[in-house]
Amino acid sequence: MPPKTIFEGMYSRFLKRPLDFCCALAAILALSPLLPKRFAPTRIRFNLGMGFLNSWQ
Repeated sequence: MPPKTIFEGMYSRFLKRPLDFCCALAAILALSPLLPKRFAPTRIRFNLGMGFLNSWQ
């Protein structure tokens, strides 16, 4: 389907992917301080080590 206007075609061809990338990167950076606060109690409760545990040994 051809674009209706030249600006619509330029947005979808040149701006959509970089804009999506920048928004996703900003969201990751904004929410990254919350990740350790969320997963630390789980690691402490289940006493998970830093590496991989083999349960069969």
